[in-house]
Amino acid sequence: MVTEKEVLKAKDYFEKEWKIHVDEAFDKTYSLRNWTVILGVINSYRYKNILQIGSGPGYFLSVLNDLGKRCAGIEPFVRAVDSSLTVYRCQVQEVLKPEFFAELKKQRFDAVVSHDVFTESIMFDKKVSLDVLHQLKRLHSAILLGFTNEQPIFEENDLKCEYQYLDDGYGKEQLLITL
Repeated sequence: MVTEKEVLKAKDYFEKEWKIHVDEAFDKTYSLRNWTVILGVINSYRYKNILQIGSGPGYFLSVLNDLGKRCAGIEPFVRAVDSSLTVYRCQVQEVLKPEFFAELKKQRFDAVVSHDVFTESIMFDKKVSLDVLHQLKRLHSAILLGFTNEQPIFEENDLKCEYQYLDDGYGKEQLLITL
């Protein structure tokens, strides 16, 4: 499981920049719990190369980087706070384009993570969401999707692959899609 040191690193990053970049009304404790679950899975399965979909300002990427992970993000709207982070400034739908997918495939990610990206308010289109997820599966990576504020845009039977839910201990679940 996730170590106390890993939890404290995540907490430090969120605490340092929280008020500048995030609506203060948002439940920051709940957000930290979600990152902790994903960090626990990354640690348990010893994933070393992680792609984050919807990386925002890059806080989670920074935590992963500090933990010795090789990581990159996909984020269309927000610039990373650390210019040394690898962030592809594009929409997640770009993975459907052969040239961009080839670039990602070269990176050999063993895990793809996201939080509240594959929802109606972000993706809008169920078919595009499923196309993106199926394309990401072609990276031969585990896919970890967190849903805290909204339900997924897709139904479980739409996935057509192995999956399981991981209990976060707070009444919400994280979805782990495996190959």
